[in-house]
Amino acid sequence: MKQVEFKGNHNMLVVGLSLGVCMIPATYPNFYATFPVLVQNIFGSGILSGSITAITLNIFFNFKKLRVDMRIKSTKQLVKQAVEPVRIIK
Repeated sequence: MKQVEFKGNHNMLVVGLSLGVCMIPATYPNFYATFPVLVQNIFGSGILSGSITAITLNIFFNFKKLRVDMRIKSTKQLVKQAVEPVRIIK
């Protein structure tokens, strides 16, 4: 946590929500009592629910820049291919 950069990204939100979700079973054990058994098994464990929340939020928030960079690269490649002259082989 010491090396994590919290400014200019959504890392603080990821950490806060993950800690909040992992505290639910410890503070209110019957919270998931009316949920299906599968959800109770997964989210009934604070460590597992916090980990799943952190991984999901990291994928959702922090890979957005990566997707944009990949789109820009693929667009540049398409433009480059369209601009290249066609070679005629005899």
